[in-house]
Amino acid sequence: VSYEDKRPLFSVVVPTFNREHHIGRCLESIVQQGRPDVQVLVVDNASADRTVDISLGYSDRLNLEVLVNESNCE
Repeated sequence: VSYEDKRPLFSVVVPTFNREHHIGRCLESIVQQGRPDVQVLVVDNASADRTVDISLGYSDRLNLEVLVNESNCE
């Protein structure tokens, strides 16, 4: 299998801040699409809730990268 075959066809970028009550539904929606060729980037803006932990819980079902800003970018 070549590198070209392993590359994601497209990426979904999910910017978020303190959305623990919504991020699971968002990521579950992507899982339900059944697309193995999608890369998901969750970009968290220093959430103070469980947004990052919930997002990381999807790493076994998605080609997922969670990027976390350590301080809020206002």
